[in-house]
Amino acid sequence: MKHVRKHTFRLGTYRISEGEGWVGLCDQPDDYFTLRMEVLTGRSVKALACQIHEALHAEGCPDSFLHQDKDPCDNIARFLMRMGWTRDCDSAAPKEESK
Repeated sequence: MKHVRKHTFRLGTYRISEGEGWVGLCDQPDDYFTLRMEVLTGRSVKALACQIHEALHAEGCPDSFLHQDKDPCDNIARFLMRMGWTRDCDSAAPKEESK
C-alpha cells in the first residue's frame, strides 16, 4: 500500500499524515505556512470518506457544503466502494481476459 507524503491541491501543497482513529484535519492556507492534512488510514468506507472530505477542503470546497447533517463524502465513498474502488491500485487495474 503506497503512502502519500505530499500532494499539491488548489490551495497549496499539503504534508499528508495518516493514522488510526482520526476524524480528519485540513489546514487553511491563511492559517499556516506549512499546510497539513490528517486522514484515516485503511481501506474502509469511513477512511475513504475522510480522505475525500479533506481533499475537497484542500481544493477549496466550503465548510457549508461539507459540514451538513449528512456529509456528501460518505455517499461518494459508498458509491466508489460499490464500483470496485480499492486502495491497492494494482488490484484495481482491469484484468486482461485470456483467449
